[in-house]
Amino acid sequence: MKRTRTLIWVWIVVILALLWTDIGLAFQNEPEGFRGLKWGDAPTEDMEFLGEQAQRRTYFRFNDELKMEQVPLQAIIYLFYGEPEKLYMVQLYFNGRDNYENLKTICRAGFGKETGGWTDDTHWISPKTKVFLIFWHGKGRGELHLASGPLSQRYFDAGKKKRAVEGWDKAKFRMSPEELRSAYAEEERSNLDTFWEEEEDISSDTPYTLSTSELTVFGHKRKASFYFVDNKLFTIELRVRDTKFPHSKSSKRWIEELTEVFKEVTKEYENLENLLINKHGDTFAEEGGTKNWRRSVWTDEKGNLAILTLWFELGTLGGLSRWLTKIIYHDAELRRLWELNMEEWKELIKTG
Repeated sequence: MKRTRTLIWVWIVVILALLWTDIGLAFQNEPEGFRGLKWGDAPTEDMEFLGEQAQRRTYFRFNDELKMEQVPLQAIIYLFYGEPEKLYMVQLYFNGRDNYENLKTICRAGFGKETGGWTDDTHWISPKTKVFLIFWHGKGRGELHLASGPLSQRYFDAGKKKRAVEGWDKAKFRMSPEELRSAYAEEERSNLDTFWEEEEDISSDTPYTLSTSELTVFGHKRKASFYFVDNKLFTIELRVRDTKFPHSKSSKRWIEELTEVFKEVTKEYENLENLLINKHGDTFAEEGGTKNWRRSVWTDEKGNLAILTLWFELGTLGGLSRWLTKIIYHDAELRRLWELNMEEWKELIKTG
């Protein structure tokens, strides 16, 4: 189950690509905007500017009721793009699994059966409108995104990179397991221990996976996992850092330790980001910006993704802090194929 939750957490990130992909048929009552605003409208006088990032500008409204029917919300954010600015997306933030389930019921009542989804995300996608309901299991919070299909596609197209995201190192998307093994045959021959670990569980949502901790990832031996669908490589996960730090029971020393670790975390993240910028060009999106969570995303014209993520779990006095840094590569078309396969598997389970 731990691997399953990890995969779900990783794949939720890739909804950034799905948000802009024109797949699916129309669904009922497709939203044409939100609370009196239409897609393409300019910011209104009652909006407060929050900031600008990745070519988009964000606002909130002081008078917004932080509820959707009876579900409490933490915030509602409006996203605009272009000159002049045009509304292309609204993001609603909430806490708690119960609220995720309640919002799912509300969306199903309004939009009908979802066009796709995963364990902790549900979506309704058509060329005209895109609705994503996401729950971040590890953080206990979620988001509901409503977006204009055409306007969000323009935003996505403007941010596309010329440099292709084709995989990592010798591992290229669409390789078979045999081709991947062959690509790293020299590394395997020079290693005395078992080089590859295999995993496949046809009774769960774990794909066929080859993993190794004997490859050099940005200068250090780190765990690399390679996921396959229909015998083709579609996701590469590099665990660059997964370290736990013990803390002193002294509050003064604890603060000093955290300050030192935060500096090291930030420095490593920025170094990795610069390496990926040199390889893939400027980031398409950057999120987080806090000391304990950051994410940078690169994409190409096929919608393939490279994602750098940082998660820092703050420890208490005398406890442990955890620092986790990953780089994920996704083949967009094969990832969607894997999702469709999983939907078929779920239906088979339901029907017995």
